[in-house]
Amino acid sequence: MADRDQPTAQISGSDGSAEPPASGSADSEDLERITEVDPEVRSLFWRLVVVLKIAIPVVSVGILVAVFTDWTLLGVLIIAGGGVVGGYGLVRYRRFDGPE
Repeated sequence: MADRDQPTAQISGSDGSAEPPASGSADSEDLERITEVDPEVRSLFWRLVVVLKIAIPVVSVGILVAVFTDWTLLGVLIIAGGGVVGGYGLVRYRRFDGPE
């Protein structure tokens, strides 16, 4: 096997240099401003993530139980429970007005 030159990649800053931006530059100030999140927004976001992580699998399992077993009523109840949890998430999302 022949010895080949390996391609290299260089990450450059916005000005074309290979150096990262200085700590006091406009890029780092923009990054700090972007990463600051209102605690209310962060709290609601993670609450909705948890709610949807519960609702989606519950509805999926309910559908599987209703279709593939003889326990159709149980499947429908599980689907309804997942629907209630998902509905709660949707209502919380729609009511959120943003940080004030």
